[in-house]
Amino acid sequence: LLVTATVLNNARPVVAAQLEPTVDDGNSLISWIRRHNGFVDDRLVIRNKILDDSTQLSYRGLFTTADIEANEELCFVPWSTIITGTPEEGSFDADFETTVFNLKHELELGEESHFAPYANIIRSHDISVPSTWSLEGRAYFEEMLGDFFPPRHSEYMGSLEWFVHKYGLDATLLRAWYAVSSRAINANVGNQWLMVPIVDLVNHQSNDILVNSARYAESGVGFKMQSTKFIPAGSEIYTQYFGDYTPFFFQEFGFVEDYPQRWKFDLEKAGGKVIDIRLFANETDGNLSEWFYSDAP
Repeated sequence: LLVTATVLNNARPVVAAQLEPTVDDGNSLISWIRRHNGFVDDRLVIRNKILDDSTQLSYRGLFTTADIEANEELCFVPWSTIITGTPEEGSFDADFETTVFNLKHELELGEESHFAPYANIIRSHDISVPSTWSLEGRAYFEEMLGDFFPPRHSEYMGSLEWFVHKYGLDATLLRAWYAVSSRAINANVGNQWLMVPIVDLVNHQSNDILVNSARYAESGVGFKMQSTKFIPAGSEIYTQYFGDYTPFFFQEFGFVEDYPQRWKFDLEKAGGKVIDIRLFANETDGNLSEWFYSDAP
């Protein structure tokens, strides 16, 4: 487990410099939100995270340029700037599909799209979930994991294989599928999958101490996000995505979360026992400090 966790952590994708959104991309998106009666705090900026050695760029996120106090409104994204599907009562999958195709349509319209500033950001996203890797890459990945470590092939390939079997796939549809799969939000608004600009740039953090924002949705009105604690200048805005286990975040979003991590193993050869392993980091350098396991719930 520790070897595999280390390999996956060190394999965290690094975004090449040419994939960094230009300042104009971020400013255009923020200005577009404001023109449609939305709000984005002046102390927020869209950029890629700079790694410790300051020579490489990593994932994209939302960062502060000045201190922000607790319980301040960070942004409000009006419904008119959100790409949605066609909700049907009790039809979660159908809304996912229509959201993908609605996003594909906006991507194909280019600058003619009402959502052009948002679509430009989506178009520059690096597609990095395991299901979109090459056959050789997936074969190496599955060889490394073997029969014991998650995620299994059926877990990380199931959604895309089902979608391709039903609709086929071209480059734009793949980008739309990836964006909706990895960035769409469903938050107390029925069965809708929502592509919410600005809010969907907020990245996941497993450490509760570092989570510093909360978001609220009202169907037909919009999304609001606010700070939950004091956020110093230069900090990244974090939230927590839905999900319990580290391999799930890797298969669905393409990243390995920082410690603490949680792994679930189905020990079929040990009488079918399922165990739950948790890894914790120390507070000084973030390295692994302790772990324990228990029977999974």
